[in-house]
Amino acid sequence: MLRLPSYSEWEWFARSGVEKPKFSWGNEEDSSREALSRVDVRETLFQPRVNHPTDVVVSLSLLGTRVGLFEPSEWGIYDLMGAAPELTSDVIVPANIEQYRRALGQPINYRPGRLRIAKGVLLASRSEYWREGISKITLVGERDNRFSGPVGIRFVLEGN
Repeated sequence: MLRLPSYSEWEWFARSGVEKPKFSWGNEEDSSREALSRVDVRETLFQPRVNHPTDVVVSLSLLGTRVGLFEPSEWGIYDLMGAAPELTSDVIVPANIEQYRRALGQPINYRPGRLRIAKGVLLASRSEYWREGISKITLVGERDNRFSGPVGIRFVLEGN
């Protein structure tokens, strides 16, 4: 069965099982090791809406970096930081917001709806967020199956 990793599972994979590295490649800053702000995929997919009274098309824009341009982590996982923040299975709602504030050790400004924790950071061309390393989180609003920002998805294969 496939599922999204939790934010702590994502961090564990990014660290290749080692407790404290700041980046997926170790503790030293090295902007040549990850996707960072590089963009080499620009594609827009169009699909007509079925049974819609007008000729509206739905578009999906893909923007990012191809997997495998940089060295993998110690466990062979490519491009963990920089291509896009990756959705996790953790969803923040009013009932659990205090639990996540304590677990993450940071304030969470709640907005109506659901917030999903994303890891890995989407890096703008002038961003220095990558220097926060594996610990960086992004809170992505989730409303009507739309997200408040671009996200990536990485699945975990669950065994029996």
